[in-house]
Amino acid sequence: MKKIGIYIIIFILVVLLRNNIVFFYGNVLGTFKLDNNYYDSIIKLKDEKIDYLTNEINNINEFSKNISKLEYKYMVSKIIYKESYNTDKFLIQYGTNNNISLGLGVTNEYGLVGKITKINKNNSELTTLRNLKDISVSINNVFGKLNYDEETELFTVTDISNYDKVLVNDLVYTSGYGTIKEHLYIGKVIKIENDSISKKIYVKSDVNFNDLNYVLIVGDNFDTSIR
Repeated sequence: MKKIGIYIIIFILVVLLRNNIVFFYGNVLGTFKLDNNYYDSIIKLKDEKIDYLTNEINNINEFSKNISKLEYKYMVSKIIYKESYNTDKFLIQYGTNNNISLGLGVTNEYGLVGKITKINKNNSELTTLRNLKDISVSINNVFGKLNYDEETELFTVTDISNYDKVLVNDLVYTSGYGTIKEHLYIGKVIKIENDSISKKIYVKSDVNFNDLNYVLIVGDNFDTSIR
């Protein structure tokens, strides 16, 4: 009889407190669920950071391959952001406080990227080669003007006579006329068109202007260098 009485009391308590019990049970499960979601988020975030750092290391390793061939002092800069999707202007690290000046050439491991077109104390604006006009270049000590052809998505060199010797696969460099240092690699000749007195030369750059991460600002008076 005593056991029956105890069971009856327990049953009554369960009936009276059922809402509280359900609420408590739900909270416990919810807490465990929230904790699981929280830890899952932490793990996911950690994995994303690892992937990001791995990509950064790969970019730096790729970037470091050919920079030892550069003949000038340089400063390594990371791209901070692109002004908009369809522009060829980027904000990069370093400005007048780091002896950066207007017109300096900017390159990467694949070739000339562009030049500094605006400058502040702590950062600068990089305008890519696709948006620059009449850059002076040399091919086999022959000089011409480089521009970007949006239709072919190639660069063209003009103002070169038909008598000047230029061949497919010849390499194109900056000439040194202007603010950009000479002998910075631009690209390779892939096509030549001749008319009555001059040549139109098509040049392919290996630079991916839509995927820039690190660049080299080329100059003479830098306080720091990775050399």
